[in-house]
Amino acid sequence: MAETSNFEQFKETFDAYFSKWWKAAGVLFVLVYLVAFGLYTLAICDKHLDLALPPFLRAIITFEYWSWMNDTAVDAIGIGFIAVGALTFGVVSIGACSVGVIAMGAFSVGIVAVGAFSVGVVAFGGNSFGIIAIGSGTRHGYEVGPKGRFDIGRAVGVIAIGPKACGVYTLSYEGKGTHMLSPDRQDAKAVALFTRWLPKFKGVLSPVS
Repeated sequence: MAETSNFEQFKETFDAYFSKWWKAAGVLFVLVYLVAFGLYTLAICDKHLDLALPPFLRAIITFEYWSWMNDTAVDAIGIGFIAVGALTFGVVSIGACSVGVIAMGAFSVGIVAVGAFSVGVVAFGGNSFGIIAIGSGTRHGYEVGPKGRFDIGRAVGVIAIGPKACGVYTLSYEGKGTHMLSPDRQDAKAVALFTRWLPKFKGVLSPVS
């Protein structure tokens, strides 16, 4: 038994989930940045006022704001528990190029990576590559000569989700996959996986004999 799907219903359901994910990523970025700013402020106050901080917190702010350049977190190169700068390495890393457990930036590599170009176990953003990859799916691209265009907004992974996605298990309406859930393809394994975690898709799939 196959499944059929109306494109507009599929796209509406997809975009509703996608909007929630983007908002969640934005909230995560703001929270992480506020924590980084708070610890930075705490480190400055401790430097001048010699605050009575718990040992674990003092260890965090001491390690956090060490870098190769200066003694602050906002440097060209930053290394720390939470590192903010142009090129950063940390447990939480925010920068133009960032590497960390949680990495956020234009180019990010991490367990959880969020950025214009992201690589991670869970990767989210413009072009995303990971075990679980979620791409933004913008329709714009760059001309790359005779071979055509390089489209930005792709998601490539074992589980790939995005308007333009490619993976073993793919949820997309313009992508490709070994097991695909899209308006044109509803492979059984993809349907079982994605409708389990994204149940609203059950409402846009109708069985046909």
